[in-house]
Amino acid sequence: MRAVRPLVAPALVALALLVTGCSSGGDDAAASPTPTPEATVEETPTPTPTPTPLTGAACLVGSWDVDQASLAAGLQQTVAADGTVGEVQTAGATWISFDGTSTTLTYESQSLTVTMDVEGQQLGTTLAFTGPLSGAYTATDTELTVPAVDTSGVAQTLSFTLDGAPFEMPAEESGADEYQGIDLTGTQSYTCTEQELVLVSPAADGAPETQQLLRRRA
Repeated sequence: MRAVRPLVAPALVALALLVTGCSSGGDDAAASPTPTPEATVEETPTPTPTPTPLTGAACLVGSWDVDQASLAAGLQQTVAADGTVGEVQTAGATWISFDGTSTTLTYESQSLTVTMDVEGQQLGTTLAFTGPLSGAYTATDTELTVPAVDTSGVAQTLSFTLDGAPFEMPAEESGADEYQGIDLTGTQSYTCTEQELVLVSPAADGAPETQQLLRRRA
């Protein structure tokens, strides 16, 4: 009977080598470095362009609300120039529009009231305007010129109160008929920004009259 034991050892060695080889391959796979993620490239935001401020004649284009406090101050100046002492109040609205060649001033129930003391009684004079007036204009960077305006669309009323009660008085006696509202005709200097327009009328008697307007929003 031949011995078979010596054949077992080589077989075991071969099996051991086979197992070792498989184990080594597994370790190499486990030791493989983890791929480094690619860096994220952040997009630089595009800057928003800054709008160029409007100046000069281009700045005039649009609609402007007459500041009521400024309107009252202008009338107060007119009243004081006549030597009259009185309290001025305004109500309603007025705005002016420019389109590059023509201008329109619109009164919307605009009223101007002057109250003064007359021999111990309070006399109130109210001028009321409604409707549009319009005309052509030209403008430089600092001056606005309106040769003439069409006032046919404007309705004007004049009324009086005495100690708060309606009172009849001839318009010519009060002198109120001489006031025809905001006068756009002639040449006025102006300054204009995105939000504010200031018109300065030449001095007839006393200091020049300044009118402030604020850009009208739709």
